[in-house]
Amino acid sequence: MNGLFYRDNKNGRKWGYRFEYKGKVYKKIVAFDKRRAEAEKHRLLAKLKSGEAVNLIDPEKMTFENFVMKKYIWYCRQSKRSWKNYEQLCRELIKYLGKLTFDQISLEAVENLKEELFKHRGRGKGTTISKSTINRYINCLSNIFKRAKKTGYYDGKNPVRDALEPNADNVIIRHLNSQQLEKLLNVCAKINKLLFCVVLFAVNTGMRLGEIIKLEWKSIRFGKRQIEIMKAHTKTRRGRFIPMNRQIWELLYHMRKERQDNNPLVFDNGSKNVYNYVRQNFYKAVKIAGLQPFRFHDLRHSYATTSHKEGVDIYTIKDILGHTSVTTTEKYTHVVDAKKLAAVEKLDQVYPDVLTDKVAGGFFGNRADLGQIVNNPEKSGKEISEAKNKIN
Repeated sequence: MNGLFYRDNKNGRKWGYRFEYKGKVYKKIVAFDKRRAEAEKHRLLAKLKSGEAVNLIDPEKMTFENFVMKKYIWYCRQSKRSWKNYEQLCRELIKYLGKLTFDQISLEAVENLKEELFKHRGRGKGTTISKSTINRYINCLSNIFKRAKKTGYYDGKNPVRDALEPNADNVIIRHLNSQQLEKLLNVCAKINKLLFCVVLFAVNTGMRLGEIIKLEWKSIRFGKRQIEIMKAHTKTRRGRFIPMNRQIWELLYHMRKERQDNNPLVFDNGSKNVYNYVRQNFYKAVKIAGLQPFRFHDLRHSYATTSHKEGVDIYTIKDILGHTSVTTTEKYTHVVDAKKLAAVEKLDQVYPDVLTDKVAGGFFGNRADLGQIVNNPEKSGKEISEAKNKIN
């Protein structure tokens, strides 16, 4: 295929060119503007015909390290908010794959990479890194292959697809109950006022710490009881509105009333890095309250879990938290077993009771014995086994 082509992504349709000249293929994604892609194609073709040196690296000679350092990291910095995390992953991958070309990176090479990564020490003493951490490296490697394919530096099969670790969902979701939250807030209040306000705000809105620190007064709508989160301040680059409960409305009202300066930021104490200031003091408060290990981000989990437990549907929670997928929200809203049991027991009030002597005709023996098992779910396996034998 020679000429222009396009690829659709979440940001729109992006145009590029592909053509062959003297047996060599030139392919590149250029811009959202079709005319710009066509102009760059003609400009490159003119340079090639005139014999002018073109600053392109032959895909066959492009090593993994060259592509990552010259192409992929730059791309991440332009398109990903968490580019620093990607850069850290990339530099680790370069240690093992840097001198290889894309054609030389096979599934066997990827499996060898995983074995080397598993040797790394984990956070805990005497532990290795988890399967989910391995998957972050493998996902990053897969994205590098996809990017190389889009930009014409690789045209083969992605060898990473079959290399992901199964059952790698080892995310630990922590949340606070009301007593633990009250204990934490009391400690925060003794440390300083800013920390108390930020923690109270976080657990009542579900906002990320970065979103809270960047929040401005112009985004607070007291009349509508809404907080507007600008898309430039969010992880997913999607703006959203968060409703204020009475406690948050009063907190912001008093903070605004006390504010003497014209600082546009809601949470600011004049320090150079408020983000780190809050984090350091928060972990200090957690330690004093005896709630370790508990992270600031777990306040967001607490908001989601408590809201869901009190009857808020998962899609509303998803919109408030700003998740792009409800699957992410489901991890936070792990419904307690008591609520699940209450949900299925509602069917007992609707369906007919057929386990009676009239209908079941003695299929299941004495119902009283069966009822003892149902009402005592914590009986030992031995007791339940004996009860079952008695029924039979």
